[in-house]
Amino acid sequence: MSNTKLLEKCGSQARVFCYNVLGNLGKTKALEYMSIYDHEVAQLIQKTIYLQILRATLEWDRLRMRQLKMFVAYNELIDKVILSISNDLFDLKKQLRAKNAKIVVDDQQDKKRYVKYIHNDYAFETEYLNHNIKVACEMMLRQYFWI
Repeated sequence: MSNTKLLEKCGSQARVFCYNVLGNLGKTKALEYMSIYDHEVAQLIQKTIYLQILRATLEWDRLRMRQLKMFVAYNELIDKVILSISNDLFDLKKQLRAKNAKIVVDDQQDKKRYVKYIHNDYAFETEYLNHNIKVACEMMLRQYFWI
């Protein structure tokens, strides 16, 4: 059947759709879930998305902290965390390239973030709920602050 999408629940935070990008004569071909889905790549994609969001949030927050009396000290701390996140993102993107995967669409929607990525010539679509993103980013930030 052409244009068939396979749906798999991934915990409580993501839905994954998969289809063959190349297909036969431009048509999409249904595939078996187990043969193409790579959980490790999905985790790398998720961590990359979360770190990109965390970095953007810290940059946004830093601009709003100018009224604080300890702004200079907070700014230095946030700069170090942003630099560390940037280094981690660089490493994650290298790992994704080594696994032949890349993010092609990253779109913030009303209550979720829609992400489409390519892995081994297959396109995967996933959605992350904003609440789960916030909780995960807070946990990651605590790790960067060594709390």
